[in-house]
Amino acid sequence: MRISRMFLLAVLMFSSLSAFAVDDDETDNHGKPKARYELGARFHFLTINPILDNYYDDHESVNGFTVGPILSRRSEDGNSRLVLGLDYSKTEPKDGPWLEAGDDEVEAEWTEFRNFSIYNANFMFVHVFRRGPFGFAVGGGLGIAYTTGTVTSYPDVNGPTGAPDEKNIPKITPTVLMKAGPQFELGRIGTVTLDVGVHNGLYAGASITTALPF
Repeated sequence: MRISRMFLLAVLMFSSLSAFAVDDDETDNHGKPKARYELGARFHFLTINPILDNYYDDHESVNGFTVGPILSRRSEDGNSRLVLGLDYSKTEPKDGPWLEAGDDEVEAEWTEFRNFSIYNANFMFVHVFRRGPFGFAVGGGLGIAYTTGTVTSYPDVNGPTGAPDEKNIPKITPTVLMKAGPQFELGRIGTVTLDVGVHNGLYAGASITTALPF
């Protein structure tokens, strides 16, 4: 009996949410489908920073998050999107022995990161495999990252002793973005997406957007 009630509740919830997918504003004055713009935000939890991987062969763990606004253009049929984003990534590289790319293992240095952040402007092309309001989105794109903060290393691998050496990590770095995950459309109310991918780091995150009135 309890299972039947839970099943009935799930059916009612699915029916209610699916109703949002039908909206008269999805068509123009001639009844033809039209493109739609959506504005929102995304949040990603970072697990590693590939920008640092370009300069270090071995390093401590890197954690952080990315947050920022996004503008999405949904195609007439809803099967594709162009997503523009401006993001702020706050990373927290752990102090410890880091090995620069190309160095021998004995050349590892104690390395410290202070106020390390990344600002990123990017775009993505996304294809959506749709079934009603539900879909699975897969996409990729490019971006430009601006890195702030300082990276200082010390010759003693066991701690910050000896003469400090401030590293010169390029401020401007090209980035590659990839994503995949489920998507749910609420008509003109907006779109909710859960995804994993690469964006200033390997991440798991979510985004939510709402349709603009034009």
